Amino acid sequence: MQHIGSVNPATLRGFTIVLKRGTTAVQAQAVASYLQRFGLQSVISTDHRFVHATGSYAAAAANVGFERVKVGTQTFVRTTHPAQFPFTIARYIAGTSINPGVKARALNLRPQALIAGPQTGYGPADYAGIYDINPVYTSGINGKGSTVDIAACFNIDPADVAFFETTYGLPNNKVHVIHVDDTLDQSGSVPPPDIEPTLDVERVIATAPQAKVNLYLVPDCLISQFVDMFAKIAEDGGETALSVSYGLPEADYGFFGIGDLINGQSAALECISDQDVAEFAASGDSGSWGDPFIAVNFLDVIYPASDPSVLSVGGTTQERS
Repeated sequence: MQHIGSVNPATLRGFTIVLKRGTTAVQAQAVASYLQRFGLQSVISTDHRFVHATGSYAAAAANVGFERVKVGTQTFVRTTHPAQFPFTIARYIAGTSINPGVKARALNLRPQALIAGPQTGYGPADYAGIYDINPVYTSGINGKGSTVDIAACFNIDPADVAFFETTYGLPNNKVHVIHVDDTLDQSGSVPPPDIEPTLDVERVIATAPQAKVNLYLVPDCLISQFVDMFAKIAEDGGETALSVSYGLPEADYGFFGIGDLINGQSAALECISDQDVAEFAASGDSGSWGDPFIAVNFLDVIYPASDPSVLSVGGTTQERS
């Protein structure tokens, strides 16, 4: 791990503070007022579970510094130590996205796994048969009246989604795209379409063709942006299920010095589960051995698939006799 310098203290960035369950409006205002003492602009969510703050890296509200670090080919910004607040404020805080952190990984590659299946892949009808969904369809359940939120990075390829729907005889399902933390990445560019959010959307449409699909996107795929995105999903509400197919091995959080971002994500996911939303996350396509930063064949689990409020999905192959 190489320390490559400090961060421009004048740089502006936004972050989220997730408040504990049961926090009152008065207590949330106390947190916001504390942040404002350090020049941070703060907005409190209507349910008093989140405080969204904007300010410079120089802000000392959390008693942290920021540094640039390089590991392998990845350069990122992290705090010099976990955020620290005075007890009168900390007692209301469940987690934050103050620590920018590394990028989450899209879990669509299988470098160490054996793939069994036809070269053309499985279509919606195949999965309906494999997982015995047809009786559900026969009973009239096809997703109508339900809303599925997908948490992802970058953009989808609308042409690919349209081709998928046409190829498999699916109805045109308008995807509602919600950008979180701006539409531009750190380089000031609009991120290009990516395979992960595109296939996530297609899989939801294939299984529940009449469901409303909300695609929440962050521009850089930073772990901290996932805290912000989960908070936004919780604030918007109204979803039946949440799907996320990005993650990072748990041990990496300690290796990169960003363990507080597990707390931030978990606190925001708890806010979603409090609304009786079913939360699903990919278990990781490299099985238990997918952590090249720690050691070869190092046993680890992917977060947020390991979160207590999340149902981890994966680890299966389909064999044909």
